[in-house]
Amino acid sequence: MWRAKKPESQKLLETRGYLIRNRSRLLSLYTSAAEKNQRSRMNYLNKKLQETGRMLDSLSEIETELLTPKSQGGRFLVSSLFLHDCFRDLTADSREQFFFITGSEADGLLVLDQKCGFEHISRTAAGVEGELKSTHSLLCKLEQFGHRFLAHFHSHPGRGVGATLPSAIDQAFRNGWSAAAIPRLPRCSAAMGLCAFSGWITTLNCKFMGKEWKKLNPISCILRRSIKAVGVGISGASDRQKQIAGFDQEKFSKSHVLCIGAGGLISNVAPALVRKGIGALTILDADDVEVSNLNRQRFYFGDIGQNKAIALVRNLQRECIYATKLLGLATSLESVISDGVDLTCDVAICGVDNNPARVAAARFFRKQGIPVIFTAVSAQADHGYVFMQKRTGPCIGCLFPDITKDESFPCPGTPAISDVLQLVGAIVTYAADAVLMGRKCAWNYRAICLPSGAEDWSGFVEERSNCQLFNIHGT
Repeated sequence: MWRAKKPESQKLLETRGYLIRNRSRLLSLYTSAAEKNQRSRMNYLNKKLQETGRMLDSLSEIETELLTPKSQGGRFLVSSLFLHDCFRDLTADSREQFFFITGSEADGLLVLDQKCGFEHISRTAAGVEGELKSTHSLLCKLEQFGHRFLAHFHSHPGRGVGATLPSAIDQAFRNGWSAAAIPRLPRCSAAMGLCAFSGWITTLNCKFMGKEWKKLNPISCILRRSIKAVGVGISGASDRQKQIAGFDQEKFSKSHVLCIGAGGLISNVAPALVRKGIGALTILDADDVEVSNLNRQRFYFGDIGQNKAIALVRNLQRECIYATKLLGLATSLESVISDGVDLTCDVAICGVDNNPARVAAARFFRKQGIPVIFTAVSAQADHGYVFMQKRTGPCIGCLFPDITKDESFPCPGTPAISDVLQLVGAIVTYAADAVLMGRKCAWNYRAICLPSGAEDWSGFVEERSNCQLFNIHGT
C-alpha cells in the first residue's frame, strides 16, 4: 500500500516529541535512583540523558537550517592576477602563511579580491598560529562592513600533488568551524605550487580558477564566537498589529535594535521584537547557558553549555515573522567597544545585571547619539524599572547619582523568577516602539512593584546639574 511521505518538519516534530518524552522518563528514573543512592545506575542514566540532550541539540540545528531561506546560489569570481599576487605573498619566505579572503558583492556575484591579514603568535616552517584577539577583531570588522568570510589561503611545505591538498592546519580549521555547529568545510584545492586553497561552502561545483561555487551557507559563525541568521517572512502575520494606532510596520521593519545581554531581561524582550517584525537584531553576551537559567530565559535543555547570545539567536530564528537579520556576538559590550566594532543601531537595550556595564553603555551610546533603554529587576524579584536615555537630556546617572561608584557584580545564585521579567520586558518593548516609531509615551522612567501598586511610579526624570556620569548633557 502506497503512503504519502511525511514532510520533514512533521518528522522533526515527532522525533523531538519522542526524545522529550524519553528525557522525562530518564529524569524520573534518575530521581528514583538518586533517592536510593544507586550510584552505578545514576551514572548510566546520566550518560543516557547527555545522549538525549545532544540529539535534541542536533535537531535544533537541523530545524534552524531548514527554517533558513535557501540561497539562490551565488557566483564566485577570482582573477588569475589576484591568485598570482596571493601566491607571491604565500611563498615570500620559507615560513607558513595564512590569511583570510573576502571581497565585494553585487547582484549575487561574490568577488574574491581582498586579502585580510592578522597578527600571528608564531609563524615558522613547521606551522602558523593566529593571535585570537587579532583574528576576532578582523572578522568583526568584516561584519561591520557587511563582508563575508569567503575563503582562506594557507601555504605549507611540500612538493608534488600532495602539497596542494589541505594540510592538517586546514583540516583543524574546518573542524573548528564544524565544532561551532557549522557544516564542515569541504576540500577544495587549486594547483598553486606550495599553496592549498580552501573555500567556505556547503556544496561544491568548482573548476580551477574558481568559476562557480554554489549554496553559500546562510548561517555563519565567526571562530565559535558569533552567529548570523535570517528569519523567514510570514505573509499576514503582522496584519492585526498594523491596525494599532501609532504602530508603523514599515518603519519598525527597517529598524535595528542592539541588545546588551541575553539573560532573563532580554529573553523577555527579543522574542517580542522578532515577532513584531524588527528589521535587524544584534545580541551581545559573553556568558554561557546554565541549567538554572531555564526557568526564565529563552533557552532549552539542549542549549546548556552554549554561549547565550549564540543560543538565543538560534532560538529566535524560528520565532521570526519577518526576514529579520539576527547577529549574536559571544562577547561583552566593553570588549566590542575596545575592539572598535561598529555598534551602530537605532536603539540599544541594556539588560545586564551590573552597573559598570550600564555606565559603559550610557557613555558610549550618548557619544554616538543613540538612545539606550535601561532595565533591571530587584534581587528580591518583586519590582523592576525601565529608563529611556535619549540622544540628549537626562542620563542613567541622573536617575542613579551613585552609579559610577558601584563597581560590584551580583553574586551567582541571586533569586530570579519569570513573572517580574515578563512584566518589565513588556514595558521595555513598548519603550522601544516609542523610540523607533514615536508611539505615545508620557514618561522616561517607570518603576513597577508586584506586591503593591502604591509603589509604582511613572513620569519624567530631570537632568541633574551635578551628574557624575557626564559633566554636561546634550550632544
